[in-house]
Amino acid sequence: MTNLQFELCLRPATVQSDRDRLMIATLDKKGLRKLAKGKIILTIEKPRDFVVIESELIDYLAQLKGVTDQIAAGNYETFTVSGDYFSNNLRFTYEPSSKNLEIYEMNGGTFKIAFSYREFKSTLLTFYKQALCDLQAWYPELSSNEEFRSML
Repeated sequence: MTNLQFELCLRPATVQSDRDRLMIATLDKKGLRKLAKGKIILTIEKPRDFVVIESELIDYLAQLKGVTDQIAAGNYETFTVSGDYFSNNLRFTYEPSSKNLEIYEMNGGTFKIAFSYREFKSTLLTFYKQALCDLQAWYPELSSNEEFRSML
């Protein structure tokens, strides 16, 4: 069993509002990152702790995936800048010798979490794929959106 668990929360009223006011199929990268305001909950089993990230879901999914992409590219201390400058941005530090990862929110400093990078990557990538499938079910128009399809 993994020590980390991700969960996605999105209110049906938010989905309906987004679908009523936005042309989802044609949103560009910046517009797409403003879609689906909800919560990502990260639970850390030992020690029992959790972080609730309340923001636009696609924006934070891209930022979290960006952490793994940056580390794979050899960047061990950097930040992922959100396309939505009003949302919070992540900062991370990876220590290759211990293989530990620390992620913290840059703007308001609302959270700071540390864990094994291997476990984070495995758990995140599984969650990322499922979250994109869930978003596509809630927003069928995303299947026609080029920017969203590039995230799959």
